[in-house]
Amino acid sequence: QIEAMSLGKPVVATKIPGSGTAWVNENGTSGINVEPCDTWELAKALYTIGGNIHKYEMFSNGAKKRFDTEFKIDLMIDRFLALYTNLVNKPESVTMDYFETTDFSDDSLALESAIKDYQDDSEKNTTISLGDQLKRGFDFFASLIAFIVFLLPGLVIALLIFMEDGKNPLFRQKRVGKDGRSFTLLKFRSMRMDSEDNGIPALCSEHDDRLTKVGAFIRRHHLDELPQILNVIAGDMSFVGYRPERAYFIKKIMEHDERYARLFAIRPGLFSEATLYNGYTDTMEKMLTRLEMDLDYLRRRSLWLDITIIYKTTISIITGKKF
Repeated sequence: QIEAMSLGKPVVATKIPGSGTAWVNENGTSGINVEPCDTWELAKALYTIGGNIHKYEMFSNGAKKRFDTEFKIDLMIDRFLALYTNLVNKPESVTMDYFETTDFSDDSLALESAIKDYQDDSEKNTTISLGDQLKRGFDFFASLIAFIVFLLPGLVIALLIFMEDGKNPLFRQKRVGKDGRSFTLLKFRSMRMDSEDNGIPALCSEHDDRLTKVGAFIRRHHLDELPQILNVIAGDMSFVGYRPERAYFIKKIMEHDERYARLFAIRPGLFSEATLYNGYTDTMEKMLTRLEMDLDYLRRRSLWLDITIIYKTTISIITGKKF
């Protein structure tokens, strides 16, 4: 990567945990980072850089600039000296576990720091309560039933998406969940494949021109979220909780309100009380309003409240109520 950037060449890199590749190649500046084993993302990244001369030149300039600011020999020497000094003075602070488990991307490091600094001890649970066990049991069995019920409609939606543009109907994206751990969230794809071809995360607005025809319909009726039933089965999500967000936007939110880290005490949800009453969030103001509602849910959460939210959300979807 560094050799390519020194020559002013854009980079496509794999985000291998613990390798630091995601930090070396600054996503959206010197090139594009993709998830391991995701051939669709890799193909899209290669097409973005190789098929658009303007994007190629933009990433080329960004790559050379990043090399000049981050990887000049004198700067690298200073960093190595600092590392070795730390090893000598505080060897316990740098272990193999650190290198093997740490995600060196800027967003992940910022979240790791935020979790340690701002999450209230009162919101942390080192033991699994009876309520948590009942909630997980409810989530698991309810999601199995939902998977069976929505299997055929889901296949129809996937077919319609594929028929519109011939591309993969499923969309995978890294989100941050319980204990600040990242997981791969599943959705039906509602946007064009090049919706974020510059590598910079962007919120979806109500009349977003990146939405496909099928995508606009399924998003309006929240049907694009159906594949997350699999996330609930896997234990990454719950049926009800706060909506999981990307690390990039969590950083932005926490610049305004550090209490977001408290939400990491529970699993994110397929259904959310905040989404039911606040709708999709496409501005920072809405994000902060949603955070207040999520924190309120965190204080009041119960199995009965979850059932109430599921019922109200289902009725709203069936009756076509916009939220």
